[in-house]
Amino acid sequence: MTGTLIDGGRRAGPKEEQRRPRSRLLNVTAESPGLDFTLLELSPIGMSIETTSRLSVGEVRTFILRHKHGMIRLEGEVRWSRLHLTSETAEDGSPSRYRAGFELSGEGLLAHPSVPEEEKIEAIREILEKQTLRVVFQPIYSLKEGTVFAYEALARSPVAELASLPELYQVAALAGLVGELGRQHRTQAVAEAPDLPLFLNVNPHEFDYGWLVQPDDPIFQHDHQVFIEVTENVSVSRFRQCLNVLEELRGKGIRVAIDDLGAGFSNLRYLNELAPDFVKIDRSLIAGLRDATRQFRLLESIVAMCHNLGSKVIAEGVEHADELVAIDHAGIEYCQGYLLGRPELPAPAGSWPAFR
Repeated sequence: MTGTLIDGGRRAGPKEEQRRPRSRLLNVTAESPGLDFTLLELSPIGMSIETTSRLSVGEVRTFILRHKHGMIRLEGEVRWSRLHLTSETAEDGSPSRYRAGFELSGEGLLAHPSVPEEEKIEAIREILEKQTLRVVFQPIYSLKEGTVFAYEALARSPVAELASLPELYQVAALAGLVGELGRQHRTQAVAEAPDLPLFLNVNPHEFDYGWLVQPDDPIFQHDHQVFIEVTENVSVSRFRQCLNVLEELRGKGIRVAIDDLGAGFSNLRYLNELAPDFVKIDRSLIAGLRDATRQFRLLESIVAMCHNLGSKVIAEGVEHADELVAIDHAGIEYCQGYLLGRPELPAPAGSWPAFR
């Protein structure tokens, strides 16, 4: 029986994005004797399916994955299984459907990604040559003023096989093209929003190249303030180079923000030595935030620490009014998220939500 991977049919929500494997195999069909299913997700280490067959945890099935570049035979062990419908039979009389997750093992699985590395690199080269990397803008609001303070410029890949930005930049780094890709993003951001203060993400691999500090970089021609966002997980081996580049940028009027604080195991050394002007708190610390909870007290402590170190704070991923109220009470000065404005092109006009 055959299942075909569903890819790109709808946009995943934040929780789905967190559950997805870091890399996905695309344009793959999967077969398993005696099992009729739809393939929902496939990565080098696992897969999830939907089927009318009741599967038990620990059950092992044989699968054959097919792609234009080859065939792979492997085994999958059921790690979880749950009923997709709330009743044993749907209202239309169709049988119940189950969702199950498999852990995969098999010879050659990792050696046969759906898109070979050379094709991905060629896709990067084409993006650079045709300048097709896209950009959208999300507003960052001042809680005190109730107005837009700046906009974050977010890159969007034009290539379906490299729709994930982390993978896009990872491939670009492997090909030695990450500097050029970052330059294209900054060029397009400044061109699309010449009259706006901008926050711009910089991939950690870019610090290995000299693109950021070249005099002709568009950030130095922008008429408004530019903030360079650096993720908190810059590797130790790249940290010194990062510090040197940021010091040079600061000397030219660029300001620095640490992005996604709280998304991983934070290194307080970065807060100390990078001395960021802004710290952006990751959505993982904002989701479901309410006053007088342990989560609130933790956030309040982090905010106080940032303020004591001379950094202002931005809350990312604000999606509910209760979260907005709580971050205000925690002393956070700025915020962004779907509640306040989605990433768009052109940059959305700033209007404070009516509930404020």
